[in-house]
Amino acid sequence: MKSRKVIYILSLFVGLSTVSCSSKKGCTDPNAINYKEKAKIDDSSCEYANTIANLKLIVLLNSIFNESSGLAWIQGNVWTFDDGGGGALISSIDTAKGNANEAITVNGGFNTDWEDISTSDSSIYIGDIGNNNGDRTDLTIYIIHKIDTSILNIKGSGKSNKANPEQIYYSYPDQTDFRKNVLNNYDAEALVYIDNYLYIFTKRHGDQHTNLYQIPAQPGTYKAVLVGSFDTKGLITGADVSPDKKSLVLTGFNPASDKAFLWVIRDLKLPSLLDNKKIMVDLGPRITVGQIEGVTFVNNDSILVSNEQYKNIPPSLYGLNISAIK
Repeated sequence: MKSRKVIYILSLFVGLSTVSCSSKKGCTDPNAINYKEKAKIDDSSCEYANTIANLKLIVLLNSIFNESSGLAWIQGNVWTFDDGGGGALISSIDTAKGNANEAITVNGGFNTDWEDISTSDSSIYIGDIGNNNGDRTDLTIYIIHKIDTSILNIKGSGKSNKANPEQIYYSYPDQTDFRKNVLNNYDAEALVYIDNYLYIFTKRHGDQHTNLYQIPAQPGTYKAVLVGSFDTKGLITGADVSPDKKSLVLTGFNPASDKAFLWVIRDLKLPSLLDNKKIMVDLGPRITVGQIEGVTFVNNDSILVSNEQYKNIPPSLYGLNISAIK
């Protein structure tokens, strides 16, 4: 009787061990540099060899765009704006000459530190989300309804329109200290709209990670929801999602190496956006391409990026096809 009991216990132990081994977590993609052959459950830890991409210069931008900080592709035109203090307006870019074409003024708006712009089918979202010292209590996202600006009818017209915005006010749920601190975790320059939500990527100045927060894309006052974070190996400056919502790109730079980079994230999963294949792309030194700040998809394979003036590098608009980056 005793021997049967021992055999039963041993069998149970072996069975549990088998289950444990069969459910081992890790990177299951053979193309990753940290692929684990014995892993059966992918835990989103896969890392990939960095790649290099050469940006194609489209046009040098007029000096009025010296602080171009965000891009949006709207009905065949690319729109941008200047960073903090640049006026409460967005302008389309003449891609042949680099000048401003149409403009939309945000009535009653104030450009404290506008950093990114995103769109839905019906609206434009402008993020006054820059927070260099971590001491802001007035973080705002302006909502412009496209119908309010007749934006679909002004392409190539050179006209100026005015919009009456709605506002989103938000704060970070984990921020309790609002004293000035240049190494704060609550500065942000990247904003995307996906399925009725806005996603904000912060710049964690201390460790060069990003935190990802989510808020409703509706007027109101909200506590943002922290949904994830990852090591971006630098400071994130811009974001956009592809029209088919399958790919996300993040721009940024590394202060130590002084290089600009692009993160390409494939096969998006809501709401985290980060539990996916992530590939870092080296765009070159900032002394060559400038400080990349804005990014927008033109279609599912092609993006436009812009840089703000950096040292002797003028503001510019670049193009890049990312279809081969997988």
